[in-house]
Parts: sequence; C-alpha cells; structure tokens
Amino acid sequence: MKTAEPSAFSSQTVADFCERVAARTSAPGGGSVAAIVAGFAASLAAQTARFSADHWEDAAGAVAQAEALRARVLP
Repeated sequence: MKTAEPSAFSSQTVADFCERVAARTSAPGGGSVAAIVAGFAASLAAQTARFSADHWEDAAGAVAQAEALRARVLP
C-alpha cells in the first residue's frame, strides 16, 4: 500500500481532498476526514451564533468557542 505525501489538506479543494481520501493510500484517512467534518461543524456553529447575536446574550462566547475549535482541528 502506497502512503500519501504530506500536504496541507486545508488548502485543497473539496474535490481534490475527496480524491485523495478515495485513493489507495494510508493517508488521508479517518482522522483527516473527522477533522474536516469537525471544522465544518464548528464553522456552522459560529455562523448560527453570529445570526443569533441579537437574541442570544452568549452568542459571542459561542462564536469564540467555535472559532477556537476550528483553529485546533483544521491544521
């Protein structure tokens, strides 16, 4: 089994990343996919909190937590 060359997955297109995941290589694998999914989830949480700021007093804190999670998982 061939291993993938290291690369910055966050700078790839979604299509390119999917191609690399589907390839017969050991990486990227489940961990990389989970990190991308967690990054998307954090992005959606931040977006939702920003739209809720007028009605939710803790929205800014939720945005900060979501952005911190996204910053941790994507690299």
